[in-house]
Amino acid sequence: MRIGRSLVIAVLAVVGGAFCTVPAVAAPVGLDASYGSGGVVQLAPPLPSGLHPVRYPLIKAVFARSGSAYATEAVSACEFGYSVGTCRRGIRIFRYGKNGAFDSAFGDSGSVTLPYRTELIAADAGGRALVAIRTKTGGRVERLLPSGRPDRSFGRGGSVGLKRFKGLISFLAPAGRGRILVGVSEGLPEASEAPARRLTLFRLLPNGRLDRSFARDGRGSYALALPYFETRFVINRRGSILILGGLCCEGFRPVYRISPKGKLDTGFNANARRALQRLNAFVRPEPTALVPRPDGGVEVLGATGGIYLNPKTAQGFGLRLRADGRLEKRFGERGARSLPLPITAASPGVGGGTIAVAKVEETVTVLRLLADGAPDPAFGGDSGIQVPQPGFGIEAQPLAGARVGLFGNGFRLCGEPTCVSMPYLARFIEALPFRPTSKKGGRA
Repeated sequence: MRIGRSLVIAVLAVVGGAFCTVPAVAAPVGLDASYGSGGVVQLAPPLPSGLHPVRYPLIKAVFARSGSAYATEAVSACEFGYSVGTCRRGIRIFRYGKNGAFDSAFGDSGSVTLPYRTELIAADAGGRALVAIRTKTGGRVERLLPSGRPDRSFGRGGSVGLKRFKGLISFLAPAGRGRILVGVSEGLPEASEAPARRLTLFRLLPNGRLDRSFARDGRGSYALALPYFETRFVINRRGSILILGGLCCEGFRPVYRISPKGKLDTGFNANARRALQRLNAFVRPEPTALVPRPDGGVEVLGATGGIYLNPKTAQGFGLRLRADGRLEKRFGERGARSLPLPITAASPGVGGGTIAVAKVEETVTVLRLLADGAPDPAFGGDSGIQVPQPGFGIEAQPLAGARVGLFGNGFRLCGEPTCVSMPYLARFIEALPFRPTSKKGGRA
């Protein structure tokens, strides 16, 4: 009996020791080596014969959730006679597969040409390309199948017209359950010294018709202060629309929320304004990104310390608002946390974390922030992981399989006519959180 008991104890000790001493295999992090060349795909699509631009400033790109991507490029062709010249302008759309390879089966030998100028491109949950186009009478949205053909189930032959507006199509995105949200920024007469703008939202059903359950018959109009370029917006899990308003470089940008039904959430907006104004009195932040949280709150990230005047000395910050717009004081130091680098873009991460993109001059760095807002030591810590290519205009998108995709338009600090701008796509593998969320950080 003693021998049997000793044997059991010994076996349990060995098994228990095995479970205690074998370390968990850490998830790989950093640039995804299976994507493109070391995690980066250079966007230099083939051009029509006769077109030889020295730069690619007008390329836009977007990832689908699956990891495939679309890119658009402005094209023009001019024919000149003895006395008159005519020019045809439009866009070409290219597709890249999940591994970053150019998809030559898309459209006609890898591209689709539309006889318009695009303003925005997006991709829906089914991997279809959405293109917003400005027209003389308003605008239109076109949807393409992954094959490059027009989606005949959408509008008329794959196209939906949006009439009666004059302005810039400022955002385009899938809005859940196959719906599409289109935002148009329109100027307003100046009633005071500060210029104001109007935002008009259209929400489309999967078949392209206006969603009559949104705002007034599918269309809502709101008097908001918006930046002239690069309006930042996100749609959270509940269908609410979050918008980073204000005018660039003034040190204060409000956060607006519009309900899934298209109603301006005045209570949230007032609380968020007060929270940001209190923070502004101490650190003069420049918010640049929004990340929705599962609990209905929102992360506001950005830069402090002269991101435009002296970017090398700039730092970043993270701010957390509750679902009602008030500061989440359990986060960081009474609602805010300083970050080592100025943040220019961000997207939701796995495990309640956030992927934040920092840019100092031409260097782009990716940080992973844990659920309590601290940089993840397993993802480079405060130093993050650099993208091995310069580029401005970074956009970050969460992808399936704990990946994150980046688009950089590639602008360089160069004014010479021969200076080539080379935009790119990059893909990172994100790890699970390095350590559990602290009580101070709150739950995700």
